[in-house]
Amino acid sequence: MMNPVVFAGIDTHADFHHVAVIDTDGHPITDQAFPTTTDGYLHLEQFLAEHPGLAGIGIEGSSSYGAAITHLLHAEGHRIVEVNRPDRGQRRRHGKSDPADAVNAAHAVRTGRATTPPKLTSGHLEDIRLTMIVRNSAIKAKTQCINEIRAIIRTAPAALADQLKASPCTK
Repeated sequence: MMNPVVFAGIDTHADFHHVAVIDTDGHPITDQAFPTTTDGYLHLEQFLAEHPGLAGIGIEGSSSYGAAITHLLHAEGHRIVEVNRPDRGQRRRHGKSDPADAVNAAHAVRTGRATTPPKLTSGHLEDIRLTMIVRNSAIKAKTQCINEIRAIIRTAPAALADQLKASPCTK
């Protein structure tokens, strides 16, 4: 017997992710929240494995709060789709709730409204991006330190200011 086709949606947050599973007609099957921990991610993946006809998973925030679960599910071979958060008008009309947002993410995959694969933060480009973040942060810290030293020299007594100006560290 063939497994029925289902779709999942994940509404991501800092402390937990809410997951919903819907059928091909868009009817909710089940939903559950999981903590954003290693064990939570493994339980989330096991929860999805209980639905073998899973055709796609829509994830809100796959590059931020959902980055870790996106990596895990992608590594497990699931089809992942980046889902934009609903606009404010739609939220006002339908209300805001985590289960509803998860169901909406699943609907976006089911209907083809969302088709973009997530940016996976791995590989050479990610290495370069992280290196640039650290480099820019170091330059910013160095500049801030130099500016603080110059401010101290400006307000220091003349004799001390002369000594500090002669130091190789302030040039």
